[in-house]
Amino acid sequence: MLLKYNNLTIRNATVNDAEQLALWWNDGKIMAHAGFPNGTGQTTDTIADS
Repeated sequence: MLLKYNNLTIRNATVNDAEQLALWWNDGKIMAHAGFPNGTGQTTDTIADS
């Protein structure tokens, strides 16, 4: 998927995004809305392998 509008781009995640995703997914403040108030506990390697 690739959507662009002005300066906004939405794209599929890649292996290169794993480190940033791990930071977000393990942050309870970010993930609390999804039912993970302590984060998901996923490692960068686990995310990259998905």
